[in-house]
Amino acid sequence: MADKRYTGTGQVTTLLDDDVVSIQRQTPDGDHYIEILDFKTQLAPALSANTTVNFTSGMSAATIQGLIDAQPKNLNGFTLTFQFADGTYTLNDNLIWDSFYGGIFNVYGNAANNTKSTTKVVDLNFSATALKGIQFRNNDCVVNIRYLDVLSADSVQTISCVDSRIVKALYNYCHNAAGVGAWCVSVEGGLLYVEANIVGLCQKGIVSSINSKVTSRNNSDNGGGDQPANGLFATSGTIIKYDAIQPVGSTANEQTSDGGEIR
Repeated sequence: MADKRYTGTGQVTTLLDDDVVSIQRQTPDGDHYIEILDFKTQLAPALSANTTVNFTSGMSAATIQGLIDAQPKNLNGFTLTFQFADGTYTLNDNLIWDSFYGGIFNVYGNAANNTKSTTKVVDLNFSATALKGIQFRNNDCVVNIRYLDVLSADSVQTISCVDSRIVKALYNYCHNAAGVGAWCVSVEGGLLYVEANIVGLCQKGIVSSINSKVTSRNNSDNGGGDQPANGLFATSGTIIKYDAIQPVGSTANEQTSDGGEIR
């Protein structure tokens, strides 16, 4: 087939055949191109302007996921905002943001809830399922998660980040139905900045595992029996750096294993 070329700032993309894409990206000095062969990739249109995708509490998890999946993965330097309207979302499946790159995307509740508080007017309730709540996978861009109350079922993560760089979680309340085996905010293979969140009932509040780094600043537990067993947990050679207030655990404020560090 004849190749098709897509040219953007500092990049030339060529569709070689149905399964192979050549991406030539300009080096920082502007004089050379590096070629990357991307197999079994379909070229999707790039975002062309700052865009907002709106969700309402009457939508099912499948409808919300369909709207997420319909957005271009290439953010093309723009900002893509997923806006939850006020209300309680009773969700029977997890929500996944996967493989976005080249810009910023936001997952927002009501911006008026911009303090460290358990009172949020957007409530994502996953407690009826045995699946993770909101998940972020393989994203190479800035991800902002703000103003949400996220409740998960037992033995699962509430906010889970896997192989995603520069994730920032601010002003959220994360908790678990009964606190059995659950992690509230976790990262596995990425960079996570967590500030002004409250972690409620769970096994581990803020977690760093497998090639990750976490910066935790001014996060709290909810106290009164609504708190994690371990406030901070670092494992598998990862690091949590913290500043100011941190969650108090009912068993221990900090826990490490397998070369993890908290400092």
